[in-house]
Amino acid sequence: MLHAIPHLEGLGRHLPAVRTTLPGVAQSYLGRIFADHRLLLKSGKVDFAHQHTMLSDTSIGLLRYGTEVEVVAPALDFYLLQMTLGGEVGVRTSQFERTLGAGSVFVMNPGVTYRKHWSRDARQLMIKIPRQRLESRAAEKAGGGSGTSIVFANQVHPFSGAMMPLLRLIDYLCRDLSDDDGLLRDEYIRRQMEDALLGGILASVPHVQGRAVGQIASGAIPHYLRRGENHLRDNAFRSIKMSELTRIAEVSERTLQDAFLRFRGKTPGQFARELRLDLVRQALMAQAGCDDNVTKVALQFGFAHLGRFSRSYAERFGEFPSATLQRKRTH
Repeated sequence: MLHAIPHLEGLGRHLPAVRTTLPGVAQSYLGRIFADHRLLLKSGKVDFAHQHTMLSDTSIGLLRYGTEVEVVAPALDFYLLQMTLGGEVGVRTSQFERTLGAGSVFVMNPGVTYRKHWSRDARQLMIKIPRQRLESRAAEKAGGGSGTSIVFANQVHPFSGAMMPLLRLIDYLCRDLSDDDGLLRDEYIRRQMEDALLGGILASVPHVQGRAVGQIASGAIPHYLRRGENHLRDNAFRSIKMSELTRIAEVSERTLQDAFLRFRGKTPGQFARELRLDLVRQALMAQAGCDDNVTKVALQFGFAHLGRFSRSYAERFGEFPSATLQRKRTH
């Protein structure tokens, strides 16, 4: 879906580029921009390229490695918005795994250690946002005078729907960055552009802020959310309608949706689907047999559309269910 934001492609042609075939040079260079990290070469030869520019405090860059690599990163002290333009990038933390396919948006929160696996053809536009800058912008939008804590949902978003206003904004900003006529040398102009970008991110990407973040940290989970979660776990073998879930939780649909997003970083439907996918994976890893077992287990946990199930499974675990079964056979 790159046609929706063509100037992201053009941006790299107008910015200074750092290129190298030496992994150590690439690692050292990016360490100065982001954080010290390990770069593990998985196959092939590095064909590293990075184009980079600053607005005010926020930086925008286009990155590729040109081969299969893994990045082992420490906990960051900034937010990192990642738009995957090509290939595939897998993100793994102690709490979740996500596959960032071409045409997707994902935000990594500060304070999370992670590993990123880049495919040979993977390319990302990466926006580095200082924590205090984003929190201050959120406070301004809320009418407050001081920073407010922000936590983004650990969701992968497609280049469509609710993301389109943000994509159009980034496209517009990239036009200016690509066709710099001297205006960007003005700090006030760069600050205005940055304010617009951060406001667009806050308006488009699901997150919680302020008091809700404190509730997450303290573990103050609403009782109605626990009732909803327990009902989904107890009925993982069938599909649950939202009307049934709200009746069990004894709250409105909007209240329950907000609670799942605030405390679990996902909608009730996403929570239920991931729960069932986890159970399918456990079942496949506990047995060895023919590929028919995949179909039986998928149907057992309520996945009637097998093609859609396989894609969802691959997005969550980075491999198709048949590959999981095959690995079990070979061990």
